[in-house]
Amino acid sequence: GAVCNGILGGLVSITAGCSVLMPWASVLAGFIGGFVYFGSSKCVLKLCKIDDPLDAFAVHGACGFWGVFVVGLLSHEMYAYGSGKGLFYGSGTALITAIVCLFAEIAWVGGMSLVMFFPLKKMGILRVSAEIEAAGMDVSKHGGAAYEIDVRARRPPFNVPQRECQLMCHTCGPTPTPTQTHTHTHAHDH
Repeated sequence: GAVCNGILGGLVSITAGCSVLMPWASVLAGFIGGFVYFGSSKCVLKLCKIDDPLDAFAVHGACGFWGVFVVGLLSHEMYAYGSGKGLFYGSGTALITAIVCLFAEIAWVGGMSLVMFFPLKKMGILRVSAEIEAAGMDVSKHGGAAYEIDVRARRPPFNVPQRECQLMCHTCGPTPTPTQTHTHTHAHDH
């Protein structure tokens, strides 16, 4: 879980600067990257209210962002090329270059995400229905639970159209009508 992702976040944090950072700077960047991962993971979940079960943004987005930024700070003069040495070695050129690159990345990813996700949202196919989301995607889309956890006692009953229910489980009658709904009390997996 969090420990493995923290380690991965540290590795992602040193990727951008692996050729221009001294070993001590790589260790520092990776160590701080673990905290960047932890903080951004909590921020995405608690403040942004986005469920990112794999912490993909925290590991790759936030730690990758930090990794580019730290190059602008700690790029060693012996290894620096192109943008020059880092701010801690007496030049702000690498930091300015890193910041410009980060804004370019934000613009690119934001623009491409808008092109991809906005039409999907307008067509109504970006998300599954609330009922299927409540039932769980593992059961509704893949035909079985991913984990051996009994969640029946913790979930309240909800209405599921009979047709969707039959796709989710095979205990709800053989010939449903498309508009027929019933309330599940979780006597079975969803």
